[in-house]
Parts: sequence; C-alpha cells; structure tokens
Amino acid sequence: MKTLHRYVALTTSLAATLSGCTSDGSITQAVQAPDAALAATSTARPLPAGSTTTWTVNGCVITVTYTWNGFKGRGLIASYGVYENLGSLDASYVLQNDADQLGSSGTATHTFTLTANAHASRTILARGALVDGRKFSELPGSTSASSTSFTSTCGLPLL
Repeated sequence: MKTLHRYVALTTSLAATLSGCTSDGSITQAVQAPDAALAATSTARPLPAGSTTTWTVNGCVITVTYTWNGFKGRGLIASYGVYENLGSLDASYVLQNDADQLGSSGTATHTFTLTANAHASRTILARGALVDGRKFSELPGSTSASSTSFTSTCGLPLL
C-alpha cells in the first residue's frame, strides 16, 4: 500500500509540474502558447542569396574578386573576369573559371595581366557568376558586376 501511495504521489507531482502547477494547485510558471513560442524563436531569417564583384586596377593589371553566399549546390564553377560593355550587353574577353565550388559561400580572386594599348578605347568592367557544372548554366541571382567601369585600351592577356 505504501508503494502505491508513493507512486500516486509521484505521478500527481509530475503531472502538476508538467502542467505548470504545484500539487496544491498554485501556478509555478507561465506557459507560453505554441504560436508565441514559435514567433519568439523564428525572428532571425537567413540572408538572401547574393554576390558581389569587385576589382582593383593598376594600368593593365586587373585583380577581380567574386564573392557569393546563400546559393545551393556543389560542383559549381565560379566564372569571373573582365568584360567589355557594349551598350546592353557585357561581352567577356578574359575569364577565370574556378571549378568545384560550393554554393553556400565562397570567394574567388584572380589577377589578369592584359596587353597595354592592344585595342581601341573601350569601356570595361568586372563581372562574375556561379555556373552549374553539369548544365553549364548560370545560377539565377548569382551574377554581379563591379559598381564602376572605366575606359581602357588594354587587350587580351600576354601569352
């Protein structure tokens, strides 16, 4: 009988604790509604996927850095380099392709040494994108260009 009494007392105490009450019926803690608890923990949202392309220029020596984060996939190619601006079209004329990248985040940098005075004056900029290594298509939203362009007579790299 004593064992049964201890069992009943223990289960009553456990049930009262789980419901937020003591065995005498007083409240020990406020219980949050599930929606309120969820709202309190879900305020942090992941940053949207994106990329930036920056460059430094010293004559015909151009260093391009392409940085990305928030994309999905493996075996991606970071394709970035120097482009010629032809109105509404950016035509590449020297690229670097770094294979086996993860979409979650990364940075790729390459220095291009171009030939001086090898071309008529043109507007150039830096541009980068992530490319699916199986389909060879750019990941939507992964393309970015440098915020500035400049006029140059630099041409294809020295061989």
